[in-house]
Amino acid sequence: MLVPDGSGQAARVPSPSCGITDLAGAYEVPEAARRELSCGAGWENRWEASWRRDGAVTASRVSDLGQVLAGECRPWPHFTWRTGQRHRPGLQFLVSTGRHHGFESLEEQRFLLALDFAGSVTGVVSQPFRLRAETTAGWREHVPDFLAVTSSGVLLVDVRPRELIRDGDRVLPCRPGTGGSC
Repeated sequence: MLVPDGSGQAARVPSPSCGITDLAGAYEVPEAARRELSCGAGWENRWEASWRRDGAVTASRVSDLGQVLAGECRPWPHFTWRTGQRHRPGLQFLVSTGRHHGFESLEEQRFLLALDFAGSVTGVVSQPFRLRAETTAGWREHVPDFLAVTSSGVLLVDVRPRELIRDGDRVLPCRPGTGGSC
């Protein structure tokens, strides 16, 4: 798509060719944080994921997650709204999926907009499952923000402004009330 750029010359608008990596910055986990994960032989059979589907909670080994149909999963927690809360939850409609998707912060809402704008999204589940993983400090639990199915693969995403990432969040950031050992 070509539009004038103010100089009288036609300029290329990059939006038709943008992907999610052009619209949302990735965070590289430091090597020290990676070493805290217990990823020895067989980790994928020790770690566990639990998700909600058809009103029931189902658990499986991480090695079996590829068999879970993302479209059938429901958000792990229930999204709630109340006056006086400090975060900004809501529902964002995605043209790509034709559905509303829950978010808990303005940053998560912006990520959903970027994901939709990238155009290759076929499915999104907000807070898709609870991951129980082994670290050098013991077992921890974490609920990722989004599971996105795209034409180029699957993305498991946590959304947080870079300046708010604390040292304890670099390895399986736990959320209060999930039972994690944070």
